[in-house]
Amino acid sequence: MEIDCIEELCKINQVRQVNKNVAVKRLGDLNDEVIRDICLCTRARGYEPDKELRKDLLMRATKDQLCTWVEAFIQAFSYTALPMLKESLDQAKVAEVLKKEKVSDQATIIDLQKKLIDAKDQQVKKLQEAVKGEVKTVQTEMKTFASVLQKEMKSQTTEVKSAA
Repeated sequence: MEIDCIEELCKINQVRQVNKNVAVKRLGDLNDEVIRDICLCTRARGYEPDKELRKDLLMRATKDQLCTWVEAFIQAFSYTALPMLKESLDQAKVAEVLKKEKVSDQATIIDLQKKLIDAKDQQVKKLQEAVKGEVKTVQTEMKTFASVLQKEMKSQTTEVKSAA
């Protein structure tokens, strides 16, 4: 059940990523289009965005042109960039929660591993004690058997000597 949910989330995220890529491309295209329009309207040929679009060039545009450009940028920001920024913040919060959960889960795993090691150590100690007990029992039985065997051997040796 969880795997199905995870796969579904992955599909949703892939769709979101495609939508984000499309939105970013549209935003870039809109930006390029407005910049080209500004350049055409202000007669700023050979425009280089970082160097040549200045206030004095924009002052050459009419109020109507400026309003059109501002409207385009506001719509692009409001409907594309701002939602993506909000989603990014939400995802950052989720990522932070997931990181904290991961750390907590890892601490739990480490704690459980320590408990497992302690339990295994206890089992090994009990097994060692059981083996030591069995070894002592075997040693005692062997000594008893050896003692009985010696007595039996002595008695047979005595019988053989007395028979001879």
